[in-house]
Amino acid sequence: MAKLSLTPLAEVVAESIAGGTSRRHSPDGYSLWIEVLDLEPGGGLTWAPADGDEAVYVAAGETDVVEYRADGRRAGCCPPGGAVIVEQGARAVLTSVGVCQLVRFGSTAPVGVFGRGVHVFGPRGWGFSGDPAGTHATWFSDSTWESTPLTLLQVGRDTPSQGPSHHHSQDEIIYLLDGSISLGSLEAEPGAILCIPANVRYRITAGPAGYRFLNYRSGPAAQVYERDSAPQFENVAARHGHLTDDRIL
Repeated sequence: MAKLSLTPLAEVVAESIAGGTSRRHSPDGYSLWIEVLDLEPGGGLTWAPADGDEAVYVAAGETDVVEYRADGRRAGCCPPGGAVIVEQGARAVLTSVGVCQLVRFGSTAPVGVFGRGVHVFGPRGWGFSGDPAGTHATWFSDSTWESTPLTLLQVGRDTPSQGPSHHHSQDEIIYLLDGSISLGSLEAEPGAILCIPANVRYRITAGPAGYRFLNYRSGPAAQVYERDSAPQFENVAARHGHLTDDRIL
């Protein structure tokens, strides 16, 4: 995949699964995938030890999460706006408490870090960076944990703006939850899936009411603003943020 692509969720074929429907998308040859699940009460997901290094954002409703470990089981409830990070090697079950919608991310080629753990965070996430009155990010994982390399953050702002042109060193997926954004000639509304390959430059322009989107990458990334300028690592500390650790499990 050589260029940025935009796919509305409505154009992704829905498939029936036990307990709901699934829309899964990954462009040919791309390293990442996204799955949007609409679940009825009791529907859910299961991870075996061979799975994992995945992130699940609870867009609506709430879910029960159970992790099975050699020393017993751990359980918690993930509310709307929270997220579940499932590391490779973990055994876990997620069950919808009522009707819910999940946004799930993963890699077609996991990097092979076996953390064997499950992390559940509430809406304040693991860390926060940026300006609450401007562009800000809630981080659920930022590639700094030894147990998993993935990054999942929710980026938002409430007013129109034009961000700086930049590119990243990793493939990424952006999923627009609310508001609107444009990237050049591409106009994105809620449900838009943007697949942006590494080193492809782009600029995000926020619509009149701002935006709220999820951003997923499978490994540590650096961001370059001015061409040929020094890369800037992307994590909570590098963005001068602070830890919130809204940990549930």
